[in-house]
Amino acid sequence: MYYDLMAMAKLHKIPLSPQSDTSKVHNTTQFGGTQHLSIYQLPKRSFPTFSGDITEFQGFEDLFLSILSHTPDMSDVEKFECLRTSLVGEALSLIVHLTLTPANYKSAWEILQSRYGNKRDLARIHIDALLTPHTVTFNNADSVKRVINTILEHTAALDNMTFVTRQWGPILIHIFEKHLDYELRSRWELTVGDNFSPQINEFVDFLRSHIRSAEVHSYSHTQAGNATKPKGTSQKSTSNSKPGPSPKVLTTSTPKTFTKSCAMCKDTHSMSQISQ
Repeated sequence: MYYDLMAMAKLHKIPLSPQSDTSKVHNTTQFGGTQHLSIYQLPKRSFPTFSGDITEFQGFEDLFLSILSHTPDMSDVEKFECLRTSLVGEALSLIVHLTLTPANYKSAWEILQSRYGNKRDLARIHIDALLTPHTVTFNNADSVKRVINTILEHTAALDNMTFVTRQWGPILIHIFEKHLDYELRSRWELTVGDNFSPQINEFVDFLRSHIRSAEVHSYSHTQAGNATKPKGTSQKSTSNSKPGPSPKVLTTSTPKTFTKSCAMCKDTHSMSQISQ
């Protein structure tokens, strides 16, 4: 059987050895003596935009300069043009007066950093957000999620500014536990027990564990409200209904007495009063 197949392949010139598929082209890179194949190409990055929000300036600056680092041959005047096209609103108005020259690229960054790079102003914004009152109720999962996001977002931002917010645990907990309603505050007190110095991550974990129960409570309350809602009865519109027959009313009437001029006596009287 084997020789029959070989003879048939030879007759019809069918290759039996595997052939490499040259239709696919792979880019190869050499790193540390190991060859890696790359079949995907990363999309081209576009420059971020900045409108003047002080909390977004640091991220904008880092990403903008990181993209420019891949084009070291770009001139300063071209970089300045890229910077101007990345700014909108208030941020653009600060440097719009600068002419497009290589020297003004550095001046533009100095103006932006002077206006939006003040870490003291940035820290004040995040601290004010932590001190803003919140209303947190045990049966409202959204209110619990909002306060969790507030704590995590602004403490992380302060940590990035070299503050050590984990040492603020007792102070932050004292602030946020005042925002809890009676039910949540009672459960928190039972959870913390005799711990005189709970940490902020323990408080966040407590709130996270309560989100599910709050969602179940809201769902149950909605279902109960739908179950007790009276069902509406369908009624036909009176404008489309045909009027039914009007009820018959029996009435009695007295005979009318007619008067006319008498031909005999020339007087006016009823016909029943004619003298015989």
